[in-house]
Amino acid sequence: MDQQAQETCSRDIALALIEADPGTLVGLSRPPTSTGQPQAPLAALLITRLPSAGQFPYFACLSQENIWQVVTRHQVISLGPTWDQFQSCQNLSLPSNLQKPGQTQTGDAITAKIAQQIPDIAWQYPSEVLAQQHSLEAVASQLVQHPAHASRHHHQKFLRWQQRVKTITLQLQDRQVKCNRQLQHHWQDFLALIDVYKISRPLRFNPQPPRANDRCDPW
Repeated sequence: MDQQAQETCSRDIALALIEADPGTLVGLSRPPTSTGQPQAPLAALLITRLPSAGQFPYFACLSQENIWQVVTRHQVISLGPTWDQFQSCQNLSLPSNLQKPGQTQTGDAITAKIAQQIPDIAWQYPSEVLAQQHSLEAVASQLVQHPAHASRHHHQKFLRWQQRVKTITLQLQDRQVKCNRQLQHHWQDFLALIDVYKISRPLRFNPQPPRANDRCDPW
């Protein structure tokens, strides 16, 4: 819905820009905030048109920030009336090195005085987009109040518990291996003693080695 509304608005503004006179107030798009919220457009004056290879020309503007900018029709998101003070600055000339979209240049002391007088341009986000934004905020509020949201506070505690279980399991496996080695070592010593005893005195004895699954209690 957001994209559809912007496309409709962009087409209407593009058609109006073709007939717009120099000195018309325009609103230039700015990047959204860090939270994704749209920013109000940057007010600027339409100074002149520049030829392009497409259907629509490029537009040279002087912004409130005293910056010359060459923009396309897509960057103009709001259109206002002709500035009533423009008659006093019709002698402004665009820097010769600005010919393509994206090119900018800081103005001089003369343009700085003009830029300070450029009024803010009226602008309102499309009503259908605002309705969608309010709907999203309502959903976000419901998610915050949901019981599942509170469980995330126990997430770190669960991770610590999980790490503790893993550590204890590894320790248990290590002790089991050491216990089996000790058992095997003592069994070999015991067999050696039996051999010595058999040599010194005949003895019928058939010992069975311990199995790997036999429990080994620590001494």
